[in-house]
Amino acid sequence: RRNDRRLRTDRDLMVKNRDHWTITDIHRDGSITVSGSTGSIRLPGEYVTTEVELGYAQTSHANQGRTVDVALLLVDSPTDSRGVYTPMTRGRQANHAYVVTEDNQTALGLLGEAISRDWIDQPALARRDQLDPHNARQPAQDGPGTETEVDERMKQIHQALERGRARRREQERSRSLGRSL
Repeated sequence: RRNDRRLRTDRDLMVKNRDHWTITDIHRDGSITVSGSTGSIRLPGEYVTTEVELGYAQTSHANQGRTVDVALLLVDSPTDSRGVYTPMTRGRQANHAYVVTEDNQTALGLLGEAISRDWIDQPALARRDQLDPHNARQPAQDGPGTETEVDERMKQIHQALERGRARRREQERSRSLGRSL
């Protein structure tokens, strides 16, 4: 959905911004039938043309709190530990990171630097210096200095991912148990 316009239906279902629905049928008149957490609805063709967008990708911040089957993370610019942790803990079955490298950089090295970075409450001048293209090729002063440190950071990521998976499995078990009572 692109904007805050809402669609109210005769069955008192409301379709609103950031709702995620599964398309279950596409009709000749351009309308679609969708199902979501609140039920199923047939959306008129005109509404579909102007308001509906495919929800196949979203930012890591918009993805906060959601669980998907497979999460894909694209790291194509500097990020910090929050920018890696959130999207890499959303996938129920798998989480994959795709890292864009330049020159003699390695994907593991860039992920290690990102995990060790914490940009919260940093002054603008310090942040500017970190993003300066001339400094980008230099190892971050607070970043990993050895492969052992990178290995340790990657181990921490894997442990965090496993904790997230275990937490989601437990939540799903609790929901299933609640439905069966």
